[in-house]
Amino acid sequence: MARTRKQVQTAAQHPTPTPTTGQATPEERTRPQLHPRDWQYARAVPIQNRLQTEAQRAAVVDELRAICEGDLSSVWIDIVKDWFLFCAGVEVNPISHLETFVEILALRVGGDEDAALRLLEHEQAVVLAELRAEGKHVPIVSGLPDGDGESDEESDMPSGEDVRQDVAENLSTSAKNSFIHMAMSSRVSHIFAGVLQSHAEWWCDLCGSWASRFKKFLFSNKEYVADDHLAAIDALRGIRAVPDTVGKTANWRKAVKFGSLARVFELVCSPAAHLLVQPHSLTSFRLNAWTVSLSERWHAWTDYGDLDAIELPAAVPDGTKTDPVIAQDFVKALCDYPNIIPSACDPLSVLFLTTEDAFMRAWNTWLKRSLLKCGATDALTWHPRTLYRLLMGMSEKNFTKVCWEDFPAELQTILTESWEFCNMRLDQAAYAHHPAGASEPLAGATGEIAEEGSSSKRVWVSRRSREEMDDLEGVAVTWADEEDRLPPKGIHGARASTTYMTPEELGLREIKPDLQIIARCKRHIVKIMDNDTKSCVGGIRYNLLHPETLQGIKDSHEKASANPSVQRGMLLRAWQYGKMVPFGFRVPQGGRAGDGYTTYGTTRVENIDDMKMIFSVACDTECIVQALRASDPPSFHKLRDVTRDAQMHRIGTTGPTAFYCVNYLSCQHLDTETACSMSCQLGLDTEYSDEYDFAYTEYGVVFRTVENCGWWFDASKVHGSVMPRLSTVNKGAKRRMSTGIHITIRKKDMEKSAYLSSVLDLHDARCAIWKRRM
Repeated sequence: MARTRKQVQTAAQHPTPTPTTGQATPEERTRPQLHPRDWQYARAVPIQNRLQTEAQRAAVVDELRAICEGDLSSVWIDIVKDWFLFCAGVEVNPISHLETFVEILALRVGGDEDAALRLLEHEQAVVLAELRAEGKHVPIVSGLPDGDGESDEESDMPSGEDVRQDVAENLSTSAKNSFIHMAMSSRVSHIFAGVLQSHAEWWCDLCGSWASRFKKFLFSNKEYVADDHLAAIDALRGIRAVPDTVGKTANWRKAVKFGSLARVFELVCSPAAHLLVQPHSLTSFRLNAWTVSLSERWHAWTDYGDLDAIELPAAVPDGTKTDPVIAQDFVKALCDYPNIIPSACDPLSVLFLTTEDAFMRAWNTWLKRSLLKCGATDALTWHPRTLYRLLMGMSEKNFTKVCWEDFPAELQTILTESWEFCNMRLDQAAYAHHPAGASEPLAGATGEIAEEGSSSKRVWVSRRSREEMDDLEGVAVTWADEEDRLPPKGIHGARASTTYMTPEELGLREIKPDLQIIARCKRHIVKIMDNDTKSCVGGIRYNLLHPETLQGIKDSHEKASANPSVQRGMLLRAWQYGKMVPFGFRVPQGGRAGDGYTTYGTTRVENIDDMKMIFSVACDTECIVQALRASDPPSFHKLRDVTRDAQMHRIGTTGPTAFYCVNYLSCQHLDTETACSMSCQLGLDTEYSDEYDFAYTEYGVVFRTVENCGWWFDASKVHGSVMPRLSTVNKGAKRRMSTGIHITIRKKDMEKSAYLSSVLDLHDARCAIWKRRM
């Protein structure tokens, strides 16, 4: 239960005695401790050391609550939750304890460590009393490091064996119910697994408890209840913690069956699940990836050995009807059942009409099944590819069964934006191949070697050795004089020493725009060719976009970049200048209970503006992809093929993640991408022309970046920014010095998408196997 600010402040001065019930429990024997990162948290956004007055602290709490309630995957939820776990040895609902968190930060910053400890003791006592009153057992002791990695600090925290011994002692006297309602976290998953293996008699009741939590939150509750949501997430954590040594046994499968958990899996993992659950749970479907998360575990527990002996439901073939009336019938069904499109739980589903590939993927996964679930059985007769082409050839005036004015606003937006997307795609493809006013067609578009003086040139290079590149990771490349070099920063702390090198010291060849070629051909393309493989490994195109297209992308960039930045990897956290706002699907870096290929928090559809933002991102991405298609067809084909093969969620023709960047910097590093990455410089306002250039170090070149240029490269090779000078950053601290878009497909996203697609394809087989077993 959350305390008011007044109660929290009073507790800091007058601690409540720890309640006792006879013999002290292990939790009561654990003394609170202060967190070593409190000063870093106090400096971070949105706190920013605004802790001196009560009004400031109240404002900070309100801002943190808005962040956490607006996005359950917010990093602040994880910080506050782990902070309480470290300091007090208890797991709490972080949103309900923000006042305590902020008050203790204020006390520590103010130098009153004793008061901070008193407040922690009070909070620990109250939380433990509440947990015991609810019959919950929390087998966690304080002293655990903040985060899953190793701590750099010495600690006298108890060993894992001591923790297991304490838990075993408690379990020997605790009821089965205490284990079933055990608060789950990654830190106790191994303890949970050990107890689970030794108490098979509890399995059925445990599965029944999990099933009831899902039923209550997803199906029974008419209104959103936060505690029930957290209980369902806790059940998901428990399901993921079941080891294969348990999950693949016949007795566990029986427990899943008799505990009704298999029936819950069948419903929640259905392609039409968004039509079965309560509307308030759809956002949770997006955040926690319920369908793919539970499908993955159900798949792991399923015995496919007797699949050949089971009569599977026959695959329903696509219809053959191609009469134009099928488009009218389809649109009428969408008007009658507007919830067919699962935009709340799968935001990119609104793009299902942007390309034929996207439509067919939707048709074969959720669209046809959802139509049938709603009673639109005529869908069985429709030829889907013809249906798509008919829809794309229509306009507002062509609909007869339902007037355009009577369409739901969401459907009007999807159709209008999809038509505009298709027109834009054709226009941009034409411009990319032959810009207006160009004196020649695009040389090199069909693979021939361009002549000297043409719009497309090739630079032959040799890839540098792996040993040399290993030494360059983390290096800051800059043209700045020593006294004007930009220092690293970031709440995670800069390394004690940073190596700076100039492009000249690295022997990088400069690639610059040729204004004469641009004046004659309206573009200038330079391809980087590998001497060994004889293939193109990257390149840059100057005058990438039509001026009107460029301005349109700048407008959408301004809206998109107002969202929170993505969390950077460990190597890049020392260079947290600027921001990088993501859109699309990806494998979570951590924090969410959902284990799947899920959306970034920015990618959501809660209103029409959100929907239009996603279409804007799709258009921006498609413009860049079409320019790549004209400049380097093999790289485009690989992007498209990876998207198709892995069944990735599409943003236009391909399935990348898009990042909107403002003043973004990176030291030399490499990523694990599966196809070429591409960046587009939308705007540049610097003191020197060589700032914010792109160093493609592993291939020995540096691209001079200017407004309206775009470059593609293999991100698994060492690359990074050419850092601006310190004087430039100081002058432009509040302005957009560099703006751009970066699109990429990460290897882990591709692999996870491919795996989950294969898992989801087996849904009908799993249902048949478990029905036979049941």
